[in-house]
Amino acid sequence: VAMIPLCGGALLSSMEEVNFSWAGFSLSVMAMLLRALRSVLQGRLLVEDRVDSVTLCYYMAPFNLMLFAFASAVLEGLGPQRALASIVTGGWEENSDKTSSQQDYKLVLALTFSAFLACCFNVASYLTIRYLSVIGSAVIQNGKTPATILLSVLIFGNAITPVQILGFGITFFGVLLHGQKGKLEVSASK
Repeated sequence: VAMIPLCGGALLSSMEEVNFSWAGFSLSVMAMLLRALRSVLQGRLLVEDRVDSVTLCYYMAPFNLMLFAFASAVLEGLGPQRALASIVTGGWEENSDKTSSQQDYKLVLALTFSAFLACCFNVASYLTIRYLSVIGSAVIQNGKTPATILLSVLIFGNAITPVQILGFGITFFGVLLHGQKGKLEVSASK
């Protein structure tokens, strides 16, 4: 029951977005469905099969690398992958241009830091699924859309409409409703 206001409020808050497009909305819905499927599978591995978060991250990393490398090749061409391959195979030591060598070093440092942050995010996501359940994780993910829009209002001064404000309220009501329902289930089981 709590998912109805959660999803409905998130839908309302994004429908009146200044940069709204149906293509983006459709891709967001598809991403949400795929993320839900992934969360269910990860929840089973974490809870039923007792796989720890770091091991799950270890097994998911090669698949994610192939997925992102493919998307990069399709969207950006092979240029970035060739440049990275030349750096990794020792290209920056052979480069006589000091500025280019420094840029290569910064690129590798930025990619390493980005990979570290992605690993931390994934482990935190797996821990969230393990301790809050798949539904609790979905509640947090659905509350993320209006929170992101609200932050864009505060940071960038983006305009929002009354319908969006109503959507925010409905979404956060759904979060509170889920929190109360979870408390009622825990107290009823005791």
